[in-house]
Amino acid sequence: MSLRSQARAWICVALALVFISGATGAQEPLPGLADVFLAPDDPPGGATIYFVDALTGLSTVVSVADGADFTLSGDAVIYRKTLSGAIMRVRASGAIEPHPFLRWSPDLASLEWVVSPDGDAIAWVERGIDGSTHTYLALADGSDRRELPLPAPPAGARLVPAALADKLALFVYDAAAPPAPAAGTPYTVVHELRVYDPLGEVFIPFDDALPCPCAAGVSANGRWIARLQAPGGSGPFALSLSDSSSGAAVRLQPPALDFRLAGDVVVSATGALAAYSVASGTGESGPVQYGVILADTRARQQWLVVSSGAVRMRPIRFTDQDAALLLADAGQGGTHKLELATGQLTRVSHRTYLGTVTLDR
Repeated sequence: MSLRSQARAWICVALALVFISGATGAQEPLPGLADVFLAPDDPPGGATIYFVDALTGLSTVVSVADGADFTLSGDAVIYRKTLSGAIMRVRASGAIEPHPFLRWSPDLASLEWVVSPDGDAIAWVERGIDGSTHTYLALADGSDRRELPLPAPPAGARLVPAALADKLALFVYDAAAPPAPAAGTPYTVVHELRVYDPLGEVFIPFDDALPCPCAAGVSANGRWIARLQAPGGSGPFALSLSDSSSGAAVRLQPPALDFRLAGDVVVSATGALAAYSVASGTGESGPVQYGVILADTRARQQWLVVSSGAVRMRPIRFTDQDAALLLADAGQGGTHKLELATGQLTRVSHRTYLGTVTLDR
């Protein structure tokens, strides 16, 4: 691992004007904030993390030689050491340290986490080698930590976190995932979807009309739950969007497209739009073709908005008051912006945008 400082790194001089707060035009960078980017190693095995001061343009660059599952959480990037399983975090100062409360131990068979879109909350599931399962929730700084009263998964199954809304508004999880993740698919799917309200400490009823090993997502505000649906989990996929407050749901019919796998579901705060990545197959019968589907719940339609060939484009989130969609190259890294009105796709960085952290001045 190495650390170096670079003056006015070119990677984000333009990005401070392009991205983040939802404005469509240029704006003054906010003091005390840093944009965070990730560049995966080639071949895979580690990554380089860039913290770029939005005010000065100065950057701190941290190389991690042994790491996976890089996630922005609070004011740091957390990751898992691939060899030891230890959970680490990288701070904007460049310091690398053990995570203060995500702790790997020999007594654990797995430790899986999910972070809210704003990075301020985290949920994680610890599965012991003795078969026990414990699910926890906390703010990113470790405060408000609690264990959730979730039923144990069936024998031979796992409980897996799927999505967490901002401000601890909603937690979505898979209550009966298989013992190991499915091979041959790049996507995380949910077998038995369950919804829990951590603030009200109640389970939210969810009518999964067509249970399947299919992906799901939740809006950042926790109001909208999107669930893909297809017999046996093989697409094309219908999309069901449910209002967590009322239980009302709308179902969009599958598009007439030959994509068998799907995941990376994102939902706008209004519930008007959703997007997800699709793939033609696992690669066993030929090269995989990828794309991105946009779902408009008001028009009750889904259609292909990006055909990305051999490149898996992963939706990050809607931006510019839902006029655009940020996408990441899930393989080589890089961030793209899709203008929904025109279909124009622009690469805005050769690195993957993770979010924004607060700097210590």
